[in-house]
Amino acid sequence: MKVIHKFTLFPGTPAVSMPAGAKLLSADYQEDRSGQLEVRVWALVETDNEHEMRRVRVLLTGEPIPEDFKSGEWEFLDTVNMRPIGIVLHVFYQ
Repeated sequence: MKVIHKFTLFPGTPAVSMPAGAKLLSADYQEDRSGQLEVRVWALVETDNEHEMRRVRVLLTGEPIPEDFKSGEWEFLDTVNMRPIGIVLHVFYQ
């Protein structure tokens, strides 16, 4: 069954487990139950597919672009403006 699911990006974690073939749609932030701000991505997934690890990177505005980005293998997903704390993030994936 195809559905849209959200996945939380945790600091320092370079990949997210999601069903194989997931199509990443957007990124934004949400508060968790304790009020902590978390970056999340939404993806169109086929729930019957086995899970795979998808590489996701979050860069701050002004942060140097990593060398492995220059190969062209990373795609831009979205910009996340975390206004409450004054940070703007840019989400990329493979």
